[in-house]
Amino acid sequence: GSVFKAKLKKDENRTNYPQQVAIKIIPQDKSGYSGTESLLLNHVNFKHKNIVEYYKCLVMKEGIIECHHLYMEYCRSDLARLIQEQKSKTKHLKESEFWHLSGGLAAGLQ
Repeated sequence: GSVFKAKLKKDENRTNYPQQVAIKIIPQDKSGYSGTESLLLNHVNFKHKNIVEYYKCLVMKEGIIECHHLYMEYCRSDLARLIQEQKSKTKHLKESEFWHLSGGLAAGLQ
């Protein structure tokens, strides 16, 4: 699905979400995949500093296609982008940066 940066209106922000969020739009296919993902996310609590926080899911129509809109924490960057930037600079991570990123990944998987 596609991901968009969004700013919530004050009346939409009733549930203490931050004003700026990321919204992932997943079209529902015949297998019902997007519905399964959103149901799963509603029953799992991802409260961890190293995992993007999930807030809620709304089902809306995009034209004639039903889509799930996943409201998530907005992150300015991601690990893949950081790795690509370092690779394009042909610059290796410092050892301290490597351990910091590795520790964050390991903590998020616990």
